[in-house]
Amino acid sequence: MLRARLERYHGQDYFVSAMQELGYKTSKGMCAGLAQMAIQAFLVDELDTFNERIVYIHDTWKKIAALKQDKSITNLAANSDYQRLMGNLRRIDCLAFFDGIELYQKPDENTEFLGRHLSQYKPAEISITARSRKLSAKGGLYQLEHFLTYYTAEELAGFFSLLEKHAGNEKIAMSFSSNNHRISVCYNGRTKKWILIDANQLPAHEVALKDLTERVFAAYTFNGEAFDSTAISTRIYSTGNSRSNVNQMLSALKSDPEFQNLLTITPSKASHRTKDKSSLLHLAARYGHAESADTILDIIEFNPNDKKDSEETPLFIAAYHGHFDTAKRLLENDSTQVDLANDEMETPLYVAAKNGDKKMVELLLRHYSDPHLTSKAKSSAVTIAAEKGHLHILKLFSHYEVNLFKSDAAGKTPLDYAREHRHQDSINFLEQELRLAYKDKPATTAPLRKHSLFASSMSHERKPDLQSQNARKRQKTSRQ
Repeated sequence: MLRARLERYHGQDYFVSAMQELGYKTSKGMCAGLAQMAIQAFLVDELDTFNERIVYIHDTWKKIAALKQDKSITNLAANSDYQRLMGNLRRIDCLAFFDGIELYQKPDENTEFLGRHLSQYKPAEISITARSRKLSAKGGLYQLEHFLTYYTAEELAGFFSLLEKHAGNEKIAMSFSSNNHRISVCYNGRTKKWILIDANQLPAHEVALKDLTERVFAAYTFNGEAFDSTAISTRIYSTGNSRSNVNQMLSALKSDPEFQNLLTITPSKASHRTKDKSSLLHLAARYGHAESADTILDIIEFNPNDKKDSEETPLFIAAYHGHFDTAKRLLENDSTQVDLANDEMETPLYVAAKNGDKKMVELLLRHYSDPHLTSKAKSSAVTIAAEKGHLHILKLFSHYEVNLFKSDAAGKTPLDYAREHRHQDSINFLEQELRLAYKDKPATTAPLRKHSLFASSMSHERKPDLQSQNARKRQKTSRQ
C-alpha cells in the first residue's frame, strides 16, 4: 500500500525537460522508461521511494523553469540558485533513476552501456544493466508471460477480474503497451490493491478494480480521442526469487476457459487498425509476439506484406526490433516478400545489418535477401555494416560469399566506410579479403568471389523481392 495520496501531474514535460537539461537523449516522452522503472520499484517494495523521486524532480524543475523565464537573469549558468537546483538533480540517486529510465526508453542510443543494440521492446534484457541492487538481490527481473490481443472495455475488465481471482497473495507486475504509449499496472495480492503508473499521470497511485479499465483506456486517449477498445501488449514480470510461485499462478490463469476466450484472436480483432494503419500483425512484429503472428497468418490468412503509414511491413518491424522468432515465422509464410523497404528505402536486411544483429542477418540471407539494395541514404546493408564497424556482420557476409567490394549508390565500398570511420579491425579484415580476392587474378579483374550467390550486376536498381536459388545461380554463371 502506498503511504500517501499525492497530487497527480498532468503530462510529462517537466520530467523530459529535467532530463534534457542534464544532457540526456530524451525526446517527446519517457513512458517506457518510467513504466519499467516503476515495475522494478514495485517488485522490491520501493514504490514510495519512486514517488518521492518523482515529486522531488517535479518540484525542482518547477523552480528551474521559473529561473529560465526570469528575464532579469542574464547568465543563467552562472546563477547560484540555478547551480544549486541543478546540483539537486545531479544527486546520485536521481542520476541512477534517470540512467535507468534512459536505458529502458532509448536502448538503441545506449549500445555502449548495453553492449549491443536492443529494442525498448526487450525490457527483460535491458534490465540486466538497468536493474537496481535490490532487484539483483531478489534474483533479477524475469518476464514470465506475454499476451497480445484486441480488447473491448468489457474484455479488459474481465482480464483484470480473472487475474485478481487467480493471483492469491502474489505480487503481479505488468506493462501495458498500446498506441505508442506504455503504462504499468501492478497488483499486490497481500494488500489486494491495484496500482497504476502512467507517465502522464504521475506519481503512482492506487485505483479501485471497478475503475481500472476506464483509467487504462484513458491513458491511451491522452490526446483527446476517446475510444473503448484497443490492441494491448501485456507483459507480466516477477523477481527471480518469486518466479516459481507466479508461474504456478499464471499456469492456472491460462488454463481458465474464460481467460482463454479473452485472448482468442478473431478475424475481426486481427483486422483492426490503429491511427497509423498498424494491424495486429504489425503489433505482433513490434512487440515480438510470434504466437500471435502465427495465428493471424495461418488461421486468418492475413497479408504478411501489409504496410503501415511509414511503409513498414511486419517483417521490417520484427527485423528492426530484433524479434528473431517472429521474423522466422513471417518468413515461413510463402507470401512474405523479404526485401520490401520502408519509406527510407531500408530493407529488413539493411536495418538488421545496421543494428549488428547477426542472427537476423543470417536468417534474411538464408531467405535470399539482397545485401546490395540501397537506401535513400545511398548505403547498402554491406556498406552500413562497415560504417557502423560491425566486423561480425562483415564476416557473416563473407561466409555467405557476398561481394564485399561492391560500391553503393554513393560510390563507396565497405572498405571506404571502414577507413572513414577508423574501424581498424574491419579495415584489416576487408584488406585481407581484398588481397585474397585479387590473388592469382589479373590486375584488371574485379575483386568478386567466383561462387557468390550475391554477385549480381553493378546496377543499383531494385530487383524482384523473392529471387529463387536457380535465378541467383544464373546470375552467378553470367558473371563467371
